[in-house]
Amino acid sequence: MADCNPMLTVGVKLKFGALNDSESSEDEEEDFGEEDDEPRKTTKEAQETKAVTLYNEALVQLKEGLAEKAKKTLNELLTIGIVKEAEPKEEGSDGVSHPALVLKYSCYKNLASLAVKDGDLDVAVEYLLQAVNVDATDVTVWHKIGVIALKLEHFSLARHSFEQGLECNSDHWPCMDQVITLLYALNNYHACLVYISRALSRDPGYLKGLVFMHKIFKEQKSFKYETLDLFRTCDQSIYAVDLEEDEIEEFLPEALEIRRKRTASYEMPPPPVITLPRALNALTWKSLGEVLLATYDYVSTEANSRKDVTFTTPRVTFGCKVDLSNALETQPTPVSEASTVLPASSSSPATTPVSSLPSTTVTEVVTPPVSEAPAEEKVEEPMEVEVETAKDQTPPSKPAPGKRGPKRKRLLMDDDPFGVKRRSTRVRNTIKKKEETVNYQDLLRKFLPHNLLECDDEMDEDSLPLEPLDLTTPACRVRNAWESLPEAADIPQLASTEEDEIKRYINEHQNNSGILDLLNEFLIHLARYKDQQWPKGLPDVYLQCYNRFRSHIEYPNFLSKDQTSDRLRDMAEMGLTWAELHLDYWMTHSLKTTSPHHPLQPSPRKSPSGQAVNHSYDFLGQYFPKDLHYLVTLSEWSDILGEKTREFSVRVFWLRARFYILQNKTELAVESLNKVSDILREDDSEKKPFIVLLVNCSVENLISAEEVQKQEESLKRCQSLEEVQRLHEKGSYAVVVETLLQTFTQGSMQRRGKDSNTPERHAQLLLLQDSLLKLTDYRRCLLWGEVSINEALQKFLSAPSSEEKDDWICTMVSLFQGIDKCISEDHNIINNIPSRHLVRLVHNLIRIIEFSMDVPDGASDMAISTLQPWILLYRLIEHEEDKVRKLQLDQSSDEIDLDSCLPSAILLLNVAHEYLGRRCWCTHTDGFLLHFIVEVLTKELLKTNSMDDSQDAHPFKEHLHTMIEQCFFCLYGHPNKKAKTKHLQDHNSQQITLTWERSVPLFDFFKPSTMPDFDSYRTSTVSGELENLLRRISSLVPAPDESDLTVESIQAYIDDSIQEPPAISEEKQTKLFVALLMPIVKEVYYLLADYYFKNKEQA
Repeated sequence: MADCNPMLTVGVKLKFGALNDSESSEDEEEDFGEEDDEPRKTTKEAQETKAVTLYNEALVQLKEGLAEKAKKTLNELLTIGIVKEAEPKEEGSDGVSHPALVLKYSCYKNLASLAVKDGDLDVAVEYLLQAVNVDATDVTVWHKIGVIALKLEHFSLARHSFEQGLECNSDHWPCMDQVITLLYALNNYHACLVYISRALSRDPGYLKGLVFMHKIFKEQKSFKYETLDLFRTCDQSIYAVDLEEDEIEEFLPEALEIRRKRTASYEMPPPPVITLPRALNALTWKSLGEVLLATYDYVSTEANSRKDVTFTTPRVTFGCKVDLSNALETQPTPVSEASTVLPASSSSPATTPVSSLPSTTVTEVVTPPVSEAPAEEKVEEPMEVEVETAKDQTPPSKPAPGKRGPKRKRLLMDDDPFGVKRRSTRVRNTIKKKEETVNYQDLLRKFLPHNLLECDDEMDEDSLPLEPLDLTTPACRVRNAWESLPEAADIPQLASTEEDEIKRYINEHQNNSGILDLLNEFLIHLARYKDQQWPKGLPDVYLQCYNRFRSHIEYPNFLSKDQTSDRLRDMAEMGLTWAELHLDYWMTHSLKTTSPHHPLQPSPRKSPSGQAVNHSYDFLGQYFPKDLHYLVTLSEWSDILGEKTREFSVRVFWLRARFYILQNKTELAVESLNKVSDILREDDSEKKPFIVLLVNCSVENLISAEEVQKQEESLKRCQSLEEVQRLHEKGSYAVVVETLLQTFTQGSMQRRGKDSNTPERHAQLLLLQDSLLKLTDYRRCLLWGEVSINEALQKFLSAPSSEEKDDWICTMVSLFQGIDKCISEDHNIINNIPSRHLVRLVHNLIRIIEFSMDVPDGASDMAISTLQPWILLYRLIEHEEDKVRKLQLDQSSDEIDLDSCLPSAILLLNVAHEYLGRRCWCTHTDGFLLHFIVEVLTKELLKTNSMDDSQDAHPFKEHLHTMIEQCFFCLYGHPNKKAKTKHLQDHNSQQITLTWERSVPLFDFFKPSTMPDFDSYRTSTVSGELENLLRRISSLVPAPDESDLTVESIQAYIDDSIQEPPAISEEKQTKLFVALLMPIVKEVYYLLADYYFKNKEQA
């Protein structure tokens, strides 16, 4: 071995010494006198000495045959800093190579030689490549890399190595000989001829070159004339050489063998067979679809992964065959799960180990939790039991004497017949104890004055209060349009034949073309059963399967002769079924999460067809419009659709009409509906009308001439409503009012007809009220607001679905707000309303309160989420009581004790707080009701304080204070639960945020009646509980808004970039000064200072 020459050691030592001397002298000149220079030079010299020592030691070990020790020593040498950090000089630079590079280069060559001896050719190549990175001028190293690369069948590396060797030495014959053979094997004939020309110019008798040259000219005759310039410097006798067969066979087999190996390395292995991630939970189409979805997700993940895939590693693709043999395997069920979770008739959804899929992939991608599906069944059953038992619930019996709650102070209201007894906290919070049944009709009617309790004889049928509400009827019952049809009883169930169909599907598709093929057949097969009732959850699985499948295919061209009619029909039926289910799903699910609508737009969720309008073209996805266009075009080809043409066309144009309605394209929708109507009436000779049932859709699932006519009429009404809306936007409120009032004069029978329950009716009622408010016609606004609430309540009670009920709830809430605004603006307008309308309004308010409060135990929200009916009921009762009080004062000159009891209106507010507090709803809508109660009670206290001076206080001041304190406790949690007095009840309601505006009445209520003097006793200061409240209020005092005084604006003024100096706006300054000049600011800080001063907390 050349590296084992002992003279190398002396050379290295001499070079290191000279280098050290020169570097030392330079360092001394540059850093003369520095104290830290000596340790640095010593460390470098130590590294140099250690490197030379280790290399000499490795050479000795190699001579003695200690290969492993030599390998370890050389690797240790490469880790020394001076060797490791040594980098070759840039190309073209002068000077001798650094000694550390010589050591590094020699180490890599020696390590490569050791790896070759051990037979580890891959490691040997790595070391040699590291060596040429240090010094790329050694032709022998390049030749050695090429030879080893040929053995490893790395032909590209071998070619590059031989060519680099020839770059180092163009006369290196071994590299020339090898590269010619290799280039011929790689079919790079032109490059091969280039090197052959170089070889023949040096040796015209080079036999291998002649053999390959004549072989190339024989295979590619054009090369003989195209390469004349290459061989111009060669002896022209090379063209006339006659080669023997044995001479050709001497060189050609080697090149052909290399070519064969290279071709074999590029051959792809057969694609893998994908196994299902788990067996079917049950022999149902839903379970099969879920397994196919899981398989697709796995294949998609593997196909799109960025793993290093070689030609010897098969890659998972969508075309890989799927093995269905384990689809019907029986899976064991854990005893604990089967006995506690699963019903007796259901099978276990356990998983089966899959050998062909990675365990991590199966666990994370395709294997669902075992208890996921049964858990839903476990929850549903007890819920049904609770609903049934709640119907027959009886009032709870009186508590046992041993469990009687603690004594409490009796309030003045306890003797009042309208008072509400406070229940024990332990009884209220007991889970097993049922809430007592409350008859809100009887409860609230006790507060009504005589004028609001009785009805006039002149009231017609429409003005009478509604009949009692049947609370046992489910509020969310959905009725299909075709339930009453005779055909509804004959609709078969898909589940009746599922088991046999699943087995047949699996057996017929054992030989498949991948997961996409299985999904296609699955979708086509289910589309054939569109007229059967699918089990719950199967439509969702169908939609998911289609969405995954659709991104990989395009619909077949029905003009192509390669497509059969059966294939076109199956694909069209599959697409139409998906489009119907997709639109139905969107209309019943997706719109529940839409943003709130404008109050003057049509129904919160519905257009004339029942849904929101003016959506974008692709709101149903990018494929829906494209697929719909394909289906519409295909519907005209009766020779393809055959006997299904009529039904198919009706479904397609009905679908397109609904799609256009959602986009607010009324003209196109009417055109599609007319097309449907024409198709339905094509054959009038039939005994019964032609109808189409969309069995698995829940919205607009009946297509008949009558339904089409309803849709057309609804569109016309919608167009007229748009005209009214445009008038409203222009400000023509009087015209809007006169137009909409005509809709109330069509007779009670027409309004009660099923056609009157139109979606645009919501907008009509709200537009009428808003227009009257804009005209400040509060009298008519209140009158027609009462009529609108009566109509909205009737529609709400008769609505067949929860979506329609929610729409009418939103409408009633807006109507309540408008009526409350009218009464607030002019309290006397109630006198101008006929008594029969007031009576009906009061009864409707009570009905709405009853429906809102009468919900099952544990309900988290109200059935009608508004507290406005309580306030409106209070205003009407208060108005009647004021009339009675004024009448009594006018009729009698004697002194009348009008304050012997609290007004019924105030007692009503207390009852509202009590019963809403039982449900934790008293702070609903940001404490709207409690703020109103505080305002009313505060005015009541101030009213009596301003009367005769002989009266020191309100006769029910203590009770009113208790009511206000209870409101503040529920709103803001003051006093806190630890310090609260016994007369306060903890309703567990959600507290609201205390703001500066809200803190004023809170402070006015809890502040001391007289301010303590600074030199008074400590007992005269505020309590610690009030101090906490004062600190909360002080943190809310408005601070100067310096958003206009930014560093950037001041700097810009300094730099003369702007002319006006930055300052706080006058509006903000005015708001701040007004807030700071309020008495509450001084009083809060004074009380805090007095408290800290007298408690010696001056800091």
